[in-house]
Amino acid sequence: AGYRSKFIKGSLTASFVGNREDLYSDPVTFSNRNVTLRGYTRVDLGVSVAPVPRLTFTAQIENLFDARYQEVLGYPAPLFGFRAGAAIEI
Repeated sequence: AGYRSKFIKGSLTASFVGNREDLYSDPVTFSNRNVTLRGYTRVDLGVSVAPVPRLTFTAQIENLFDARYQEVLGYPAPLFGFRAGAAIEI
């Protein structure tokens, strides 16, 4: 979903991922087996504000609700993250 006005833009994104199969490789026995990774929901939020022409402030929150999940077995996805910045057009 998104919002846009003359000075403000915003977005809210939700990703819904169901249970899925992955392959686990045992580093000791070198055997493989199928495993099921749990599904998850991840929500991201972004906003940008342009108070004057040629100046924009931005902020993004990734994984707003701190969902704990793995896209690949053994590699946890990053938890809550925040980023902010500014851009000046010359």
